[in-house]
Amino acid sequence: MDAKEEQKGTPLPFQRHTCTRWLVRGKVIYNILLNWEELKAYFAVAVPRADTSYHYKAREILGMLEDPVNLLYFHCVTNHADPEELVSELVLHHKSLQDRILDRNGKPLPLNMVDYGAKFMHELYTFINQQNQSAEAVGKVDEVKKRCAGLLIKALKLVERRLPASTGIFKGLSVFAPCKLLSQTEQVPFKDLPLPHLPNEKEDTIEQQYRKILHLSWAEKSVFYGKIPTDSLSFWSGVLQYKNSTGKRPFEELGTYAMAYLKTPTSNAVLETIFSTVTNVKTNSRNRLGSEMLDAIIRVRSHFQFQGKCCRDFKVTPHMMELFKSANMYEEEEPGDDDRLDVLAYVNQCCQVPPPLSCSTTISD
Repeated sequence: MDAKEEQKGTPLPFQRHTCTRWLVRGKVIYNILLNWEELKAYFAVAVPRADTSYHYKAREILGMLEDPVNLLYFHCVTNHADPEELVSELVLHHKSLQDRILDRNGKPLPLNMVDYGAKFMHELYTFINQQNQSAEAVGKVDEVKKRCAGLLIKALKLVERRLPASTGIFKGLSVFAPCKLLSQTEQVPFKDLPLPHLPNEKEDTIEQQYRKILHLSWAEKSVFYGKIPTDSLSFWSGVLQYKNSTGKRPFEELGTYAMAYLKTPTSNAVLETIFSTVTNVKTNSRNRLGSEMLDAIIRVRSHFQFQGKCCRDFKVTPHMMELFKSANMYEEEEPGDDDRLDVLAYVNQCCQVPPPLSCSTTISD
């Protein structure tokens, strides 16, 4: 929700809870918590008017909303991470959960030392004061604390399962950024590059190319049109396309490795997005779409989605205009017997003339 809309009290649409996406639960609960009083008032009116088939469910929901313990519990469980956090933020979230529930030795903290959150503690003291600090209220608070501590332990384990096994690989992505790569003071030595899957036979070639790439005036090269890109993918795409005066690609091995390293997906979300795009493109009405055309459409859509751009913002380069020729886009085929038969069938259909007896008949006949 936008901060301004939240201040205005604009209600959010409720989202369906998905068991396989437990991190989304925070958003679902937050929306319910934001409209807690409105929901309680709605079900208080709906219970007497509900049909027999819905009366039991409505009464149960109203009982849950009227229970202050559930409200207290909801204030705790809303402190979940956003499911769209990047890997670095997920790691920070994992460390944050450890500090809240575990000590330095990795053992669970006592209930009175667990970090439940400031809002939870405020609601806790409010609840105890409303109950005149009775023993029953204190017992309920301890029960809620146990549930919250168990939730934090479970959340910590689930986050650990979702941390990529190759987290260390992604820490070295910044070494391929143009601002570091082309700087004499910030360029990382070749021996410190993350090279876990580099073939040994290409290591010497890539090392030589890595040393030379710093001394080339990339801003003057035609692949960048006078301006070096700031993002790594655009820069290395241009490096791969660059050709010297002899028509060779002097940085092909280095560029291929860098692109393979930069394109390593941080999760399976990228692959699932590609599968969804394929399903949207190759529909039942377009089932004859060839693999080459399908690959081209997927690449274009993925590029726009990654760059956050629309097709209306796309600018055609002069090199693309040179390729947009009929000789490159279409294959010329000479008409054969099958084509003449198709034309003849079309003419006969239009003129309502019975088809010829012989298949060798042509239009001239």
